[in-house]
Amino acid sequence: MNIIINTNYLKSKNGVLKSLELVFGAICIGIIETCYITPNSLYPTDFFFLIITSSFFICNFIFFVSYLISPLTEFNLPGTILEQNHNFFAAILTIIPSTQLIIKIHLGNKAFFNYEALLVASICGLINTVLYIYSVFSYRGV
Repeated sequence: MNIIINTNYLKSKNGVLKSLELVFGAICIGIIETCYITPNSLYPTDFFFLIITSSFFICNFIFFVSYLISPLTEFNLPGTILEQNHNFFAAILTIIPSTQLIIKIHLGNKAFFNYEALLVASICGLINTVLYIYSVFSYRGV
């Protein structure tokens, strides 16, 4: 069985958007994961941010791989409402923990543990939210 990699998807607008969503999601997960050594030191807002970001990262990765290895999926799946719904709920659910994290670290002082790293993670979460919103409105229906 030969697997053909759809390199044209990587050059398309949807491929670039999905790649950027994956990159910013990975940055968010990596920063939150490395900021805390033990699970007991993870605050509820940070944990919520980690759960939401990693959930949508996994979904985006599945979409990305399915588009990459199947050219037919690239044309069939965006015609359904599945990806539009995914991006809509991802935008809503990603903006909540990102703003919560920004508020939490700004209510503290500059001596907050990993202030700069958490600020970068929350900004990357907000950028990912903008990418999700753009994906919703660039939806190509049937």
